[in-house]
Amino acid sequence: MVKNVVSLIGPIPSLETVWFGQEGKKQDLVVKSWAPYQRFAVQVADDGLDSFGLKQGNYAVFREARWPDRECQVCLVRFGDEVTIRLVEGINSTMVTLRVSSDRIPPLELEPTDFSVVGILDGVVFAEFAEFAEAKEEVFDWGC
Repeated sequence: MVKNVVSLIGPIPSLETVWFGQEGKKQDLVVKSWAPYQRFAVQVADDGLDSFGLKQGNYAVFREARWPDRECQVCLVRFGDEVTIRLVEGINSTMVTLRVSSDRIPPLELEPTDFSVVGILDGVVFAEFAEFAEAKEEVFDWGC
């Protein structure tokens, strides 16, 4: 049986931002479903989105996207070289709200040009069910 895997990037918080680097040992997370789009996973580093089903230690699987296609989606957002996980509201407004669950930190009211979306939540793998695979060596195709 062929396992579907997604690249595991590392732990990402929702209550603060962290530098977005992909250093260290590469690992893949085994997922149960196939998708026709690129996906990647991060480990949830805190409980800022726990009421949305993302608890610390779980793995959030994101599909690569540049902007949410529906209101109130959980996204991996980027501020320069730093990233965080937030719920995005007001996607068609001039000011967008980025928030976590409850009032742990104040929501951010930003213009859509003040940040970028890296991915949209596609699924969650609970920590106790996580299965890993050795990362495949990526071969670059020069197209020649």
